[in-house]
Amino acid sequence: MIRVLHFSDPEQAHRRIALLGVNEAETKHLISNLRAILVSVPLTDVVFPVLPPLLEKKGIPWARGRDVLLLSVSSKAQLNHTEQDPFGTGDPFASLREAIDRHRNRKYALSCRDRTLSLAGAPRIMGILNITPDSFSDGGKYLSFEHAVERGLEMVKDGADIIDVGGESTRPGSTPVPADVEISRVVPVLRALAERTETILSVDTTKAIVAREAVAAGACIINDTSALGDDPEMACVVRDSGCAVVLMHRLGTPSRTGLSSTRSWTRFMNGLRRRKIQGSPTTGSWSTPG
Repeated sequence: MIRVLHFSDPEQAHRRIALLGVNEAETKHLISNLRAILVSVPLTDVVFPVLPPLLEKKGIPWARGRDVLLLSVSSKAQLNHTEQDPFGTGDPFASLREAIDRHRNRKYALSCRDRTLSLAGAPRIMGILNITPDSFSDGGKYLSFEHAVERGLEMVKDGADIIDVGGESTRPGSTPVPADVEISRVVPVLRALAERTETILSVDTTKAIVAREAVAAGACIINDTSALGDDPEMACVVRDSGCAVVLMHRLGTPSRTGLSSTRSWTRFMNGLRRRKIQGSPTTGSWSTPG
């Protein structure tokens, strides 16, 4: 199937192209001419034999991998076909334009228990509510139940699509708090917000017991800054609850983490694979290179 390949930056595109078996010289050539859209065409597709000379004529960069031909364009318009086709295939670019349309019209949706959050169109906003004395921006401001609930509802009114509630600071140099303290901070606030708003609620925690109590109080997303690494039971909570999960890349623990990170994204992703959620797949996940 002809597909548009996602990439967030040239480095990620380079890795994807190399993994698809393109030699280093052609990979560098394609990356140096990389545009917004990267298309993958199987070598078994009926249009493959006619593409290379047509792409060369149009000046569209391309490369051949093990099983696919890759090409990069700035827009679908570059693949308009107005010339006489010498190969008798009609419009060989039609299926490529259709693939770009499918990619653009794809409905990006995140399942959060019995809720669905559309990620298509305008960016979604997550309001951060820290019920802690020592967090980055709002530590100490909303320690009381009343102030925390008021702040959560204020962010909903301001347009937040998600309210993320945390009861333990993860700033560099912070000190962990016991699970019962964390529960006492976040659960009453989550329960009150769930009763007063339809906005999706998230809990920021690395502890399975806290996540379990938060889900019972109304949380639909589990935001784990350890990427399921601190508590071996957290993956089971995610699986059993049907919550979406946010996985954060982190170097060390908050009490030992500095402001710079040298751990590679590849090592992070390999760690996630080792800690993969067993059983039925999770309903949604976000990974953030924090």
